[in-house]
Order: sequence, then structure tokens, then C-alpha cells
Amino acid sequence: MDRMKTFLTYVLLIIGFFAVSILLENGLLMAMYSRIMGEFDGYYAVTNSEFSINNARAKACNVNGYLSFDLINTTGKFVDTCYVKIDLYNEQNLLADTEYIETKGMQARRYQAIQYKI
Repeated sequence: MDRMKTFLTYVLLIIGFFAVSILLENGLLMAMYSRIMGEFDGYYAVTNSEFSINNARAKACNVNGYLSFDLINTTGKFVDTCYVKIDLYNEQNLLADTEYIETKGMQARRYQAIQYKI
């Protein structure tokens, strides 16, 4: 019976350790990262003369980030494949990451809603 009590004590200590470590880990993540949500203005959404971007929104949490925007084909012709280059900058205005999103089958003078997970 003493062995079972000792075993139960060890199991409870291990479970308690994991619970405390998860709580501390989540607290550290919340302290290090702040959520971002918002819309871009024309300064941030820079395109060439053939395409245009509207309704650009970004949302990020501790781990994942999401971009959503409308890409408008203003060329007047069908575009089979095109790539959208996205540069992501940190608070110090340094380039943090570059992403390329492939879009296919863009009709002339139509928009395509794009949602991308970073």
C-alpha cells in the first residue's frame, strides 16, 4: 500500500509539473508577443500598374498570422498565372520575411479574394 501511495505521489508531481510549465510557457508567450489586427492603407499596399489591391487586412496571434486582400486584375486581359510578392517588416522597419503567393486564372477587370496563412 505504501508503494501505491508513493507511486501516486510521483504521478501527481509529474502532472503538476507539466501543468505549471504549460501555464508559465503561455504567460511568457503572451508577454513577448502582442496581437496585431488592422487594415493597411495605400502606403503599405504597393502594386505595379497592372494590378491593384483593395481591402487588405492582417491579423496575427502568438503563432499564426493571416493576410486577406482583394487582388484586382486591371490589365484588360486574362492572366493565367501571376505571383504576389509580400514583404513583411518588423517594428524597426527591417525586412523580416518575404512570401510569394501564386494566383491562377485571373479574369480581366475582376477581383480574386485571397486569404493567406503565414
